Amino acid sequence: MQRNIIQCFRLMREFAFRNAIRYAAFSILSALSAPLLAILIERCINTVTGAEENQIWASFIMLAVLLLASVLLGHLLRVASLSLTETLNKNCSPKIIDKLNHMDYAYFDDASAADVMERVSREPAQALAQIYKTFISCISLAVRIFGLSLLFFKLSAVFGISLCVLMVIEILIGIVSNKEFGRLYGKELPQERKLSYIGNLLTQKGPVFDLKINQSAGYVKKIRKALADSVLRERVGINLKAERWYLLNILLTMVWTVSLLFALITGRLKGTLELGTFCTLLGSYPLLTQYQAELSYYLSSMGKDWFIVKALKELFNYKEACKGTEIAEGYPKIAFSHVSFKYPGTEHYVLRDVSFTLSPGETISLVGPNGSGKSTIIKLICGLYEPTEGTVTVGDVAVNRVSRIGGKQLFSAVFQDFMTYSVAIAENIGLGDIQGSHNVERIEGALKNAEMDRFVSSLPKGVDTTLGHLDEGGIELSGGQRQRLALARAYLSNAWFYLLDEPTAAMDPVAESQLYQSFAGIIHGRGAVLVSHRLASASIADRILVLCDGEIIQRGTHSELMKSTGLYREMFEKQSSWYREAGGGNEN
Repeated sequence: MQRNIIQCFRLMREFAFRNAIRYAAFSILSALSAPLLAILIERCINTVTGAEENQIWASFIMLAVLLLASVLLGHLLRVASLSLTETLNKNCSPKIIDKLNHMDYAYFDDASAADVMERVSREPAQALAQIYKTFISCISLAVRIFGLSLLFFKLSAVFGISLCVLMVIEILIGIVSNKEFGRLYGKELPQERKLSYIGNLLTQKGPVFDLKINQSAGYVKKIRKALADSVLRERVGINLKAERWYLLNILLTMVWTVSLLFALITGRLKGTLELGTFCTLLGSYPLLTQYQAELSYYLSSMGKDWFIVKALKELFNYKEACKGTEIAEGYPKIAFSHVSFKYPGTEHYVLRDVSFTLSPGETISLVGPNGSGKSTIIKLICGLYEPTEGTVTVGDVAVNRVSRIGGKQLFSAVFQDFMTYSVAIAENIGLGDIQGSHNVERIEGALKNAEMDRFVSSLPKGVDTTLGHLDEGGIELSGGQRQRLALARAYLSNAWFYLLDEPTAAMDPVAESQLYQSFAGIIHGRGAVLVSHRLASASIADRILVLCDGEIIQRGTHSELMKSTGLYREMFEKQSSWYREAGGGNEN
């Protein structure tokens, strides 16, 4: 807990130092006003019963000033609280977004990092503000409790000390509950991630459609209920365990309360206790029990919240990917030299001793069975991952250190799981090259290259048509249209290397073949790496690399590979027979 507190203060110092100090100061000053008010009330009552008129009015004026100051402090505390939250929203969220965009991409394949990212995705600025406010509230309540507890020493040392013991027991119970709930929420996070995933299956359009067609929603609901029940049982168990300790504390408190009432009444009847002291102690005890309950609640509730602090610390400590700063002049080749690769946290090599070059203006096609390592090669070329062994270079520079080639963008890639966004078609394409996003001629040229210009021009709003249904009048694209849009985004970038990882899987074989033929004439001498399961499309490449189990087992042109026996020829002939048997129809 101590480390979490220190980390919380470090984060507040980084994101909202002045606001945090201001909030803490107003909170503690407001806390000091509680025991001071009790002392002044005692003094006012006592002066009324036997002091001179001047002393009476002086006491009441002091009380009025303190009450006014207390109200003003309450207002300032609320303003400081709002300002703290807004400042954290302004400074913390952009820092998190920036970190997520720059950290090593390998973390996205790591389960523990996934837990961290899950935590920080849940409004971390508000959570951090709440943690800090809760901790300061604990300090503020401790000040109030300590100040009011001192008043009971006027009754007797036994009452003062016993009250302090009760308070310490309450605090210890809160700390133990904090640890228990912290342990529980740390254990539950993977389960919460599963619950979130299953919840998305039952609420999002695509999964709901699939479950409805297959009548599987009931089965998924049962899985969700079983998981939710498991989480609930453990939470209830810890709550019951904590409640047993709270019950013991309540019994001790009841005994102390009865003793207090007996001592107050006896002292007043004997005349050994002034009226002001009697009223003050009688009125302060309910406040003390309220503050005590609030402190216990805050201490126990922080168990879950501390994980946000830990997650932010871990996130900001993650290694960032190497930033491309070097410029390769001319048009150098891309080279894989004895590259082997395994994903973080696994021992299985996805690639083994892969070596090849992509020369200026050359098109290479990667083919092979599923899981042979084709997509991994694309990600290594992009610099998303670093090789486990070997090197990937552009010219003489490691690929993840190159920012551009001769002033141009290095890569433009379209992956299998490409994105389309709920914005205008022009903006969707413009994300391929922000500098050209407002150039209408370039946008239209990219659409033409992707053979989507006729469709877009037929829309009432043309390139200003919004995709999705966030705005009125938005449209949905078919799978093939979405893929053409992603290709248009790649064309707009005018990059030196095009990387296409099965971007045409939703098209029929004829349309795909035509698109790749057009692509060959559009790239204008730039390099390209194509990945496709349909080998007829691979034939446009200058060279074909055949992968199997992470190794390159064949190389050559389409005609060269067809002349020799091997996996490529076997796969090509098998696909050809499928089309002949189907009468040349769509393989989908």
